[in-house]
Amino acid sequence: MSWFNADDKMHSHAKPRQAGLEAMGLWLLSGTYCTDYLTDGLVPGWYVQSWPKGARLAQKLIDVKLWERAGDDYQFLSWDEYQRTKSKVMEERAASRERMARSRAERAANVRANIGRSSTVQDQYQDQVVNSPTAVEDGETSAADVTYLTRRFANGTQI
Repeated sequence: MSWFNADDKMHSHAKPRQAGLEAMGLWLLSGTYCTDYLTDGLVPGWYVQSWPKGARLAQKLIDVKLWERAGDDYQFLSWDEYQRTKSKVMEERAASRERMARSRAERAANVRANIGRSSTVQDQYQDQVVNSPTAVEDGETSAADVTYLTRRFANGTQI
């Protein structure tokens, strides 16, 4: 997952104060768009136009030198200084996929087979049923026996 970084000192920097809250809202949302779609800070013109007063707010960002024009689009200045570039994000994602593949392979190699284990537990249950206080003499399991076993198992009593 990618994150758009905003400097924690931005609240007192001259550029955001000169641009104003509305323009900084466009700046922030455009930054998250660029981060999500890995555009390396290129904000599509249609995206800016889709916001009320978008072109006017974008001009404020240009005036304070947070953005510049890029044809019909807009470009964050110093994007790669403060944000991860598309190539960096792709490298990190590839490394993460490789790390997870190794981890899954290691876990798969350490899984024990369940051969014979289920029948052993079933045999233990049968022994417990025979010793349960409500077991009938012919060895049949009643609903009370199942309830007794379930409670003993849930309470951690060894079977």
